[in-house]
Amino acid sequence: DDGARASGRALWWETAGNIVNGALSQVIIVALITLTASRAVGGTMEPLVAVAIIGMCLRFTTMIDEIGANVMGMEERRQMMNHLDAVMDAELMAEPEGRTDLPDPGAVGLDDVVFGYRTDVPVLDGVSLDVPARSMCAIVGPSGSGKTTIARLLARFWDVDSGTVRVGGTDVRDMPTAQLMEQLSMVFQDVYLFDDTLAANIRIGNPVADDEQIRWAADLAGVTEIVERLPHGWDTRVGEGGRALSGGERQRVSIARALLKRAPIVLLDEATSALDAENEANIVAAMEELRRTSTLIVIAHKLETIAAADQVIVLDDAGHVAQRGRHEDLVEVEGPYRSFWEQRTRARGWALV
Repeated sequence: DDGARASGRALWWETAGNIVNGALSQVIIVALITLTASRAVGGTMEPLVAVAIIGMCLRFTTMIDEIGANVMGMEERRQMMNHLDAVMDAELMAEPEGRTDLPDPGAVGLDDVVFGYRTDVPVLDGVSLDVPARSMCAIVGPSGSGKTTIARLLARFWDVDSGTVRVGGTDVRDMPTAQLMEQLSMVFQDVYLFDDTLAANIRIGNPVADDEQIRWAADLAGVTEIVERLPHGWDTRVGEGGRALSGGERQRVSIARALLKRAPIVLLDEATSALDAENEANIVAAMEELRRTSTLIVIAHKLETIAAADQVIVLDDAGHVAQRGRHEDLVEVEGPYRSFWEQRTRARGWALV
């Protein structure tokens, strides 16, 4: 409703602006032509000069129309400009200049975290969890419960309203961004690829990696199959944002990056959401490889992924931790996880007919 009202107001302003601009330009041109004609008829201006001035007036009117159209265009895009202003005027996050010690490399923790994207609407409310190094934690819950928000807070895309987010045993606010990014590999749903070759996009995970390492990561993540059907193989450019590839293919490239980076902690947000069954098998194999050397924080709805986790965190609609424990234990007790599991199990046999 607010959007409809704002659009209505914008439409009226634009309509009024176009009417005023059109009327003003016509009044100006008519006045100038009338003045020029009267002077030509009165003999104070040469006819050839009068014709030239009238032509210049017509050109001047075109310029006025263009100025008015540009002003209306800026007004139409004011909402986007306001967003840009908000980003440019945002206060910089404070961060230390020097690197800090990590007493527990690979470990992840949240201590009584409260956070909301808007101050009056909390997304996470008192969330605490501990994930030991080289273990796998699956986070489940309904849409809007804060699963993706936890991953974003671990990467310090935002700072918490209260509580502490720990990576490697240290508060993320106590380490510089470069050090924090060294600890994390991120595989999110909205994967961004650069307008470069496939090999270069994978090498971002480890700029000093050789071709053999890139081929190994690509094979494990299922990227090699993409390479084989592209016109220029590894040298094919993927376009800005990766628009030459599908969503599932971009996710596979992102997972190959994570394999190559070998970061102590890997965040996977619905890593298999855009994949078919065959490609999902590649991702499961990649996750098993990552699990040998890294801590995995997995946001998923796939039954196999959840059941394989060392720890399952169940969030409710209010952003609280409703249950936690191993799959085998949670499925045996009454609660939201058991309901979730039963619904997923029943849906497993569904088919389109």
